[in-house]
Formats: sequence, C-alpha cells, structure tokens
Amino acid sequence: MEVPFQIFTKIDSKVDENRDWEQVLQKIGGYLCDSGAVKDGFTDALVKREREFPTGLQLPFNINIALAHVDPEWIIDTGMVIYFMLKPVRFRKMDDRNSVIPCQVIVVPLIKNPGDYMKFLSKQIKYVTTNEFVKLFKEHRFDKIVNDIGSLATTLFKKTVLRVIWWNNDKSKNDGLIKIR
Repeated sequence: MEVPFQIFTKIDSKVDENRDWEQVLQKIGGYLCDSGAVKDGFTDALVKREREFPTGLQLPFNINIALAHVDPEWIIDTGMVIYFMLKPVRFRKMDDRNSVIPCQVIVVPLIKNPGDYMKFLSKQIKYVTTNEFVKLFKEHRFDKIVNDIGSLATTLFKKTVLRVIWWNNDKSKNDGLIKIR
C-alpha cells in the first residue's frame, strides 16, 4: 500500500493570555514525536530554529500564520501539521525579528527533500492568501481548509492517498485515509 501524505490537525480553543509560541511548538513537537512521524530531538530543533529564524508571516485579511520548520534530517514521515488557534499566539515576524504578530495558524511542513520544500511552501502561501481561505477560516470550516491543503500536497508529491489525523487532548480523535484519485 502507498505511504500516505499525512496531515496532523488540531483546533486549539485554549484561551491563555500567558501562552507563548514556544509552548505551542513544544506541544506540536511532542505530539509528532509520540506519533513516530519525527525523530527524537525534533521538538528542540523546532524551537531552536524558530528562536534563530522567526517564521511569523503577516497575511492580508488580518489572519497570520507561522511557518515553523526544521531541517529534513528530523523527518521520518512526509506530511505536515496544521494547527488552528482560536486565540492567537504571538510569533516574531519573518521579515522583522524585532516585531511580533498574533498568529492564528501554525503550519509545520514535514518535508524530507529540501527541493520539494520551497515548492510546497509557495503553494501553501498562495492558498492561505486567497479570499477562499479567509472565508473558510472565519467560518471555522477547518475541515475544508485541511482538505484543500491536502489536495495541493497530494498533487505536488504525486500521492493518491491522504491521511488526516485530528487530535484532541494529545490523543488521536479521528484518523482516516482519504483516497484522492
């Protein structure tokens, strides 16, 4: 059976004024390590890279994302994380590390081939700057966003199967394979 492109997804409704980007990335990294998608040390590498090279990206329509990532050596399974936050967390801006922006979405690409990373990133940025994405986000239609991004990813990586894993309280809530073609 074909190895699917995996999307790990969480909707975080936590309202904690004191929560910071590092805590959120540690939560994401811990989940990915527990799932076996990444190697031990991934979480530390993710936090370190964000500290050195901020990834907060200010987008039109006042919905901002962080594109946190690590070097390919930490990745076991190709895929991505899409972490939606109903209460934004502040990340330093990619183009001005002295400024911070509230981010509502964290995207963590899990891409093994460095050449594929930039292609993947450009497709994702193109999608999240569309009116469609903004509309879906404001309507909390996260399942549709995940399917749209999954469709882009499976086309790019020539996969026919997408595995979407929704997690809640650090446990898999819904884990399903979706046949794309």
